Amino acid sequence: MTEPGVVAYHDPLSFCRLHLAPSTSLRRGRHRVNRLPPTPEEESAAQGIDPPTTEFGEHALLPLPPRELARRLLFSAPVNISGLSAGAVGAEARSAVPAEARAHVDVHTLPGQDADRLFAQIRTHLDAHGFEMVELRLVTKVPPAKGPMDSPLALAALGASRDVFGEPVRYPVVPGAGPAHLVVDTLGIPVVSPAGTTRLSSNIHGFDEHGSLDDYLEHVAFNIRVFERLADELA
Repeated sequence: MTEPGVVAYHDPLSFCRLHLAPSTSLRRGRHRVNRLPPTPEEESAAQGIDPPTTEFGEHALLPLPPRELARRLLFSAPVNISGLSAGAVGAEARSAVPAEARAHVDVHTLPGQDADRLFAQIRTHLDAHGFEMVELRLVTKVPPAKGPMDSPLALAALGASRDVFGEPVRYPVVPGAGPAHLVVDTLGIPVVSPAGTTRLSSNIHGFDEHGSLDDYLEHVAFNIRVFERLADELA
């Protein structure tokens, strides 16, 4: 999810997947967004991140300044509708209102949040707004994890990135998901998510995900430099 030269210090945010069916159109309204209070160092790192406004238009995502978009990307708990299914289209289309609709939803939780409690809150919210008929199913949940930005491994990754790629962009929180809690919480070892071979243009998770040979070789050099830098940090 990151370009070579991008270093993310904190471990990926967790996620839980929900299946909703059947449903009707939800009323528009304003909802409070849970946020992770950033430390001064995290806030400083966030200032160096350019949100995706140039490619999609200044107000394509939300009518907010770029810096606020970056803060929401990193420190808010988003709810993403990643799949919808209702009725039929094309040759199968019918002039009838479908009796069922399904949605696949990703909820990226923040450190300190619990997926089961969040799931129960979504159930309560839907019931309170008259959507008792909506069925919810918790499909997957991964606890969030958060590590320090100044661990020896983080500093080694920063230095190695400067040596190989140039000055890195620091992501204090990775807006994704992964099993880092097994290492951070169970083993008590800080984790870093450094740059990989793929770029934003590599169609990550797509059917033709790809990476260039030059980027791969640079990443090999980066990994070697991380070990050398880490040895210096621990000396």
